[in-house]
Amino acid sequence: DDYRLDKFQKEILRFGLSAPIKYPVEEMDVKDCANISTDHFNEAYVRSQNPIVFRDYAMDWKALHEWRNLNYFIRDFGHRIVPIEVGIMNDKYGMQEKMMCMEKFINSFLIPSAQTSCWPLVSDTKKGPDNQPSCHKKIAYLAQHGLFTQ
Repeated sequence: DDYRLDKFQKEILRFGLSAPIKYPVEEMDVKDCANISTDHFNEAYVRSQNPIVFRDYAMDWKALHEWRNLNYFIRDFGHRIVPIEVGIMNDKYGMQEKMMCMEKFINSFLIPSAQTSCWPLVSDTKKGPDNQPSCHKKIAYLAQHGLFTQ
């Protein structure tokens, strides 16, 4: 379902997650940002809770370009040992934490996941040798970790 539907907007407000989003969302090119004062920005967007999209704002950020290529992480951080959460969170199996090199995590999980269009969030019927659903072993994420400060 679309989160813009009234039923979802009411839930969002009820739980205090966000003010309703007004459509269409205003867009501003990054070149025009220099022409807007802090006072105007605060009044027009922050205080009034009007969302705005800044186009091309991060184009000069180093991370935007380097992080697109997993080889960057393999080259600069592949040797580092990191905590990985494997599986999906549910009552029966839960997640398992493993320690592995960043390069192994990228090659075992990130690269294969880029070739899969959808991962199940519920158990499948095929079981592995440990009686855990086989799809769970293909799902993992890097646990909270200071990779860049390690």
